[in-house]
Amino acid sequence: MIGINKSLYDHYLANTEKYEIYDQVLVQKFIGFGAGTENYEDRKTLAILLVQKIFEPHSKQMMGNYLETLAHVESRVKDLYYNARDHVIHAVITYLLGIYLSDLLSLEIHTFEWKLAALLHDIGYPIEQGFGRPVEEEINKFIELNEVDSPRVDFNRKLRNLERLTGNRNSCTLITSTLHKWGFSLSTSQFLKKAPKPRLDHGAASALIVTKCLDCMYAKHNPKRSAFKSESKRFWSYKNFTTYIINAAGSIFLHNLELSTVGRSFNKNEHPLAFLLKLSDELQDWERINQDEQYFSASHYAIEFDETSNIFKVYAPGERVMRLKSALMAFEDIEFQVLQIATSLECQPAATAVSADAPPLAP
Repeated sequence: MIGINKSLYDHYLANTEKYEIYDQVLVQKFIGFGAGTENYEDRKTLAILLVQKIFEPHSKQMMGNYLETLAHVESRVKDLYYNARDHVIHAVITYLLGIYLSDLLSLEIHTFEWKLAALLHDIGYPIEQGFGRPVEEEINKFIELNEVDSPRVDFNRKLRNLERLTGNRNSCTLITSTLHKWGFSLSTSQFLKKAPKPRLDHGAASALIVTKCLDCMYAKHNPKRSAFKSESKRFWSYKNFTTYIINAAGSIFLHNLELSTVGRSFNKNEHPLAFLLKLSDELQDWERINQDEQYFSASHYAIEFDETSNIFKVYAPGERVMRLKSALMAFEDIEFQVLQIATSLECQPAATAVSADAPPLAP
């Protein structure tokens, strides 16, 4: 276990209750696997198992099915796109990184909201790539299993009914209301109208999938949309849906969009969940295998935050410095510095062993 992965694992060991994953052996195996191709499929399987375990205390482990669908689609299309890379393992590392960052930046984040936002933020990626049929089948199966009156989706020529919920409600209305409270000017319904059909930005697609599927589960367990307070029913209180679920969906909707589209930069005090998802997603750049079986080693990344000066330092391979500098311009109220790591090895072939020693940091 090397570089930033070791930092994440050490933080996990010291704060296990925050992560709500109590199988330390499983976490150690996942983080310590490494990114080589010989481990890739096993690590994806482990990632999906971890997602199911993370959602289990909330009785939402079925949402892990969408990571399985994503893994299946990515295996099929990885040779078709020059910039295709992993999103399944990325989801779990993003979850771990976000908790680490929330402590570093003293952010108050609700655990369940972060689980939803981090682990499900890319499940709509097949729709963006034009391979939405497996997702369509999974959603319609979800509707049937929950036996609720939610309109079936149809992705043949456009994304029919993806935003429609039970009880003639619309997820765009709920998400847009939350985004406006956070200071974003985006109208999600207008965004959908302008999107090229049947494709859609994967963040927007993921947000709508999360909202629609969880609405099915809440409609099954709480058809009257009551505000349950009892311990046995608290997972299905409608208040949880309109707060935790919609907050997570709003953050997911925003995470891949340009500032010119969302109408403002991200602020850790005004919308901490959206801020944390955007930041974690941008920073989690290591061990993401691409179609050429290459990746950046965890040993080439490090993070530091000086609370006194409010300076957040990111150390990364030289090839990624400019990309990260550009991405971090989306945030306000923190000064970011992106520095090149002191190493000549910037892109690690997946089949090559990685040194156990992290290189020194360059000033």
